[in-house]
Amino acid sequence: KQVTWDGEKSYSPIRTVTGSKKNPGLSIYPNPTSDFLYIYSDNVEDKEAKVRVYTIEGKLVLEEQKMFVAHKSTKLKDTQKLSAGTYLVQINFESGGSQNMIFVKQ
Repeated sequence: KQVTWDGEKSYSPIRTVTGSKKNPGLSIYPNPTSDFLYIYSDNVEDKEAKVRVYTIEGKLVLEEQKMFVAHKSTKLKDTQKLSAGTYLVQINFESGGSQNMIFVKQ
């Protein structure tokens, strides 16, 4: 429901949002981190991906090529060198699909 300055009311249509089946089940830990960051792949079957880390302002600060295996963790190398702040991890699989996650570096 939206109300304008002059008191007019309007309703927006209801939309259903579903996740993409191409997005793998990935999670990052520890979050927040002070040292290394790990990416755990829950249901990914041996997929190669480009992992990029961006500052909250959008500056690329880390890029690595990684192989993800189901039920295994993958360590990102240079996260300990990052300054304290909030970062976006973008994972793009070469076979298609992607996932974005946010982490905090202390």
